[in-house]
Amino acid sequence: MARGRMISTSLSTSERRARLNDVAGRLAEFCQALYPLMVVHADDFGRHPGDPFTVRHVIDPTSRRTLDEFARALTFLDEVGLIRWYVVEDKQFYEIVAFQAHQSGLHKRTRSRYPGFAEQKSEFREIPGNSRKFPEIPAEEKGTEEKRTPPVPPSRGGRRRRGAMTDAEAEHIRKTQEVKRLIAEGLTFVEASRQAGFT
Repeated sequence: MARGRMISTSLSTSERRARLNDVAGRLAEFCQALYPLMVVHADDFGRHPGDPFTVRHVIDPTSRRTLDEFARALTFLDEVGLIRWYVVEDKQFYEIVAFQAHQSGLHKRTRSRYPGFAEQKSEFREIPGNSRKFPEIPAEEKGTEEKRTPPVPPSRGGRRRRGAMTDAEAEHIRKTQEVKRLIAEGLTFVEASRQAGFT
């Protein structure tokens, strides 16, 4: 992982960053200050563990904000499209949107230690209430960030095959979305997790 990252001057006039003023209320400036720190801590694919505890203690350890405020900030950053905040195998991660467009030297990257947003079940992006569709993430091939994963061969019906989602996976994704919604409504991370059914 690089010791530093590029922060584009376009961030100061970013519409997504400006939207935080509308959606995050009193946490808008905190979200705007947290985002560049998340960029500089991300790996060569723009990813990092994204549970509120890790973000607070690794990304901004001197902050006086609570874990619940960090959780809400992550929700708002995801909502405006600056990051993707997601769960893979019961672990939370974030991924910076359009990361490679603002970074140089990525041709030397090899493989991320963290799963990408695209490694979730594809059905995650089609959950009712989640209207945003996200682009696919480039394949993690050594020195070839421009390459794309080969398309899935069509099945007999001419449609692309999709991995089947188990009931447990669907339920976990539903609970995760519910936690995000409850945090955005003002509940604490612990309260939202409990109310959504995580024990």
